Amino acid sequence: RTSRSVDIFSLGCIFHYSLIPGCHPFGEWYERESNIMKNCPSLKALEDLSVDASDLIRQMIDRKPSARPNASQVCNHPFFWAESKRLNFVCDLSDRLEHDALSANDKARCHQSPYLDALLIEQQAVKIVGTVWGTRLDQGFFNSVTKFRIYDQSAVRDLLRLIRNKYHHFDDLPLEFKEIISNQEG
Repeated sequence: RTSRSVDIFSLGCIFHYSLIPGCHPFGEWYERESNIMKNCPSLKALEDLSVDASDLIRQMIDRKPSARPNASQVCNHPFFWAESKRLNFVCDLSDRLEHDALSANDKARCHQSPYLDALLIEQQAVKIVGTVWGTRLDQGFFNSVTKFRIYDQSAVRDLLRLIRNKYHHFDDLPLEFKEIISNQEG
């Protein structure tokens, strides 16, 4: 088992090096051993490239072998998901959050089935979506989607809901936005 976790650690370092050419996650050769022992990787460049890659590699190079994912978990990490799987996950999560918010009002149902705690998801909202995520969207697009529903621009749940709604109501979008989205997909 230890050799497998060591392999995962090594693979994480190689993976980092291949994504950020010439850069080892624990720095230059003379500081690596110390940084590994202190569990102090430098992942800033990787975070700027991909949040998913950063999350995966952070797990793979954790100082504690038992905290590292196994090979199957590495292969199933969201970093490797196809765009369609990512979109389906976002839509399913949005539906689940919406459903659980409604179920939370029904105490009897809550005790019968596990539900997601939306508060746990929202705790990192500022880090995930910022304080006003609507300002990051094209203003014309944002104006068109807010005609049908008001969204709390500080809430992760509402951003997920917007993505889900636009996916399910893609045909209702103005042509200019359909073209922009279609061009980005392929």
